[in-house]
Amino acid sequence: VGVTTADDYPPAVESIEEVGDYRGPNVEKVISQNTDLMILSYDGTTKGYADDMQEKTGAKVVVINPKTVDEAISSVGLVAKVVGEQERGRVVEERLRSELKRIEDAVAGEPEPTVFYEVWGDPLQTAGPGSFIDDAIGLARGKNIAADTGEAYPEYSKEVLLQKNPDYYLAARSAGVTAEEISQRPGYSALSAVEDGRVVVVNDDLIVRPGPRIVDGVGEIAEAIHPEVFD
Repeated sequence: VGVTTADDYPPAVESIEEVGDYRGPNVEKVISQNTDLMILSYDGTTKGYADDMQEKTGAKVVVINPKTVDEAISSVGLVAKVVGEQERGRVVEERLRSELKRIEDAVAGEPEPTVFYEVWGDPLQTAGPGSFIDDAIGLARGKNIAADTGEAYPEYSKEVLLQKNPDYYLAARSAGVTAEEISQRPGYSALSAVEDGRVVVVNDDLIVRPGPRIVDGVGEIAEAIHPEVFD
């Protein structure tokens, strides 16, 4: 009965009332929708905040904040359980785990290429440990060169990028940049990924949102860095 201003998939969300944004839910709107259940998914959400939302809205509150692809798949089952569709959730979970295993089996034994993932171009920002993207790169049998940054979404030095010289350069579609534009940046011609035509723009919606499409995101990365397997 309520979505956030960031929700754009599936298309049916366009007809649902917007009741919140990145800052949090609009309590009045949540109440006006006679909400039975509120699902929160914020970094740093405390039990006190969840209890406060439950008291203010009268809805039962469940906090889901997965940090890995596996946890995202498990959260599907948890949501199904709390809405009374446990069997349907089990079926979806099994399907997602089966699809993920198929991807992992396909790339098992393949060389592990080094990968840089661009979240944003100016300033240059990447995905490090603690992000779905870093986890997805590993599941797709890639080695994230930003895995040693200690942050989920750190700024990244162009000099370090050139020094580490990744085999593949992936970029988020939401950043609005093309592979050609990336390849033409000053100094980027020295990158092996640019020289070998291994700059790929991927649909980041699939791998930053912890929903059932996250396995598709892993698959897209696997196809990008192992084209010989998925040709």
